[in-house]
Amino acid sequence: MRVPKINLFPGKARPVNVVLKGTTVGANMFADANAEVKAQGTVVKNQTVILQTKITEENTLRSALAAKVGEVEAQKAVVVQSMNDGGGIVSRVYRIAFAIWVGFGFILSKVPTPKHNPAKPIDCTAKEGKIAGTAMLRRKADKDSWCRVLESTGLPTDMSTYYPANPDLMKTSSLVVKPKRLLVPTWYILIPVNGKGDGDPSAPFGGTFV
Repeated sequence: MRVPKINLFPGKARPVNVVLKGTTVGANMFADANAEVKAQGTVVKNQTVILQTKITEENTLRSALAAKVGEVEAQKAVVVQSMNDGGGIVSRVYRIAFAIWVGFGFILSKVPTPKHNPAKPIDCTAKEGKIAGTAMLRRKADKDSWCRVLESTGLPTDMSTYYPANPDLMKTSSLVVKPKRLLVPTWYILIPVNGKGDGDPSAPFGGTFV
């Protein structure tokens, strides 16, 4: 009659528990007088040692991974801080908006610095854009100067009511913007900027757009 196979331990057990059981079972089988049992005890003992080695290696790798994750997070914080420090330097060295530097990616030190402060924008007008919900702004362009564009639906002479337009940078003599509110009087002010500094803002100008 065939003797049924005996399962001493379930295969789904935790590896550390298999090591504990394997150590005991292997030692007991190795001490048995039967040569076949003794031989299998050697197999169990050897394979248990290998399993324990791999568990140790796994734990070492897990510890190393946890440490490396911490190093990555710490280094990320260092890089972020260094970029922010760089942003502060760029915005201090170049009075032109740092957002322009980031957005267009050019190196400002390679851009010739104008010898003049940007001129006050003149001949500024705002009229209905060709696309509904837009306005066309125009100005007499000053060479090497752009303009920050501010918008307001409040009192045109109260600077506290102004906010950045959309978009908020005029690089040529004209710009299409999307007024924040329609069917109400909307005012604009242009503040000229170049590599040398800011200039005097334009007088308020605007209209009502649909």
